[in-house]
Amino acid sequence: MNYLTDEWLIDWAKKNCKSKEQLDAENAVALENANKVLSKIDGVEITVDPITFDVKEFGSERAFAMAMSIASKRYANTDDIIVRYTKPEDKETHEIYIQFHILKSKAKVFQKHMRENNASYEFVLSSSNEIKSCVKLLNSLGVKGEGGEPLSSKETDYASDMKDALTKGENKVFVMVNYDDELSTPLLEWNLVGADYECANFEEVKNKINAIIKS
Repeated sequence: MNYLTDEWLIDWAKKNCKSKEQLDAENAVALENANKVLSKIDGVEITVDPITFDVKEFGSERAFAMAMSIASKRYANTDDIIVRYTKPEDKETHEIYIQFHILKSKAKVFQKHMRENNASYEFVLSSSNEIKSCVKLLNSLGVKGEGGEPLSSKETDYASDMKDALTKGENKVFVMVNYDDELSTPLLEWNLVGADYECANFEEVKNKINAIIKS
């Protein structure tokens, strides 16, 4: 058995491994390509709408990976900008796209707004559809339950609890969202109120929140 002798290993390395000079040259080409493609964000405002970089825009997968690493380091110290690796699938062709996105996190934007402005939200929900939409929106914004637990998980289901408590025409679900300094996150509390209780409705609050996120 001679396949692990020094001579065999040296011969294998000569045939299959690249020299440091070759690797340095390839890395230099990939880095130049990465910086060139990334230049499309120079002077561009980052918003919650993702700026997409597809692997097909790059000369190599190495350049794509370098660009994602460079972007991650560039925004590492920001409060709300994230670099997100993703592999979306075309529903019709089933083609997988290798991408990374640069965008502002809706959750981080919302949490920053609540923290810096000492903001809070109070509104009522009057139907199962509103409850479903409300919990979906607040989940996407990183809002937690009153004890810091997820709004939706194997153990918790705020939407189901609210729906079970709601009797249309007899009561409403009153929701409060406040920022908790100790947990560093917005928290949701809810209780039942009478059907005639006057308060902002979910649609009004949703529009305000969406305007804040997109501003």
